[in-house]
Amino acid sequence: MIRRSKRALKQARMVAALDADCRKRVVEERDQNTCQRCGKREGEWDSEIQRPVKIQWAHVHTREYHVTRWEEDNSLALCDRDHVWFDNHKVLSYEWFRKHWNERWEHIQNVLNSGAKVRVQVLYAELRGKA
Repeated sequence: MIRRSKRALKQARMVAALDADCRKRVVEERDQNTCQRCGKREGEWDSEIQRPVKIQWAHVHTREYHVTRWEEDNSLALCDRDHVWFDNHKVLSYEWFRKHWNERWEHIQNVLNSGAKVRVQVLYAELRGKA
């Protein structure tokens, strides 16, 4: 078994805290636990799949890029079914997103193309400062 270093564990804790904060701001506060594609709400019964809807924190551009990972414009609430569609049909999902939120699309494209670097420690310190 490979153990992570203390530094790697600290980094992982900071990323998890930033993720939780952004997820709350996007899914719960801005999007009100409602799928932005189909309009279903968390816990609502989905008769097609015979179970309650689960709302997830989705990203237009992958979370791999820290420069847009915590950008609210790059995130949206999607039900688990639409999240799978979004991830598996990138060309269509990009077109759909741009059609519905062109200003957000332009902003995240500018951020991605800016070459900016994100320091997780700085973002985490800012998050801790507002708590």
